[in-house]
Amino acid sequence: ALPVELKWIVDNGIRFTGMPGWKDVIDEGIQWKIVYYMRALADPEKAELFETSRRNSEGLAQFAIHVCLWSQ
Repeated sequence: ALPVELKWIVDNGIRFTGMPGWKDVIDEGIQWKIVYYMRALADPEKAELFETSRRNSEGLAQFAIHVCLWSQ
C-alpha cells in the first residue's frame, strides 16, 4: 500500500475490524511515523531487524528509533 493509503487507514480506521480511526486522537506527525513503521515491517530486511530486536525491550526501542529517524 502507498503511504497515503496507510495514512488514510490510520486516520479513519477499518470498519468492522476493531481498528479505530486516530485522526482526532493523535498528532498527524505521530500518525505518519506509524505509517513508516508499518512500511518498515513490510520490508523483509527491516522486519528481520524488528524480529531480532523484539527479543529485548532495548532492542525494540532501538528499532523504533531507527524507523522514526528513517521516516524523516
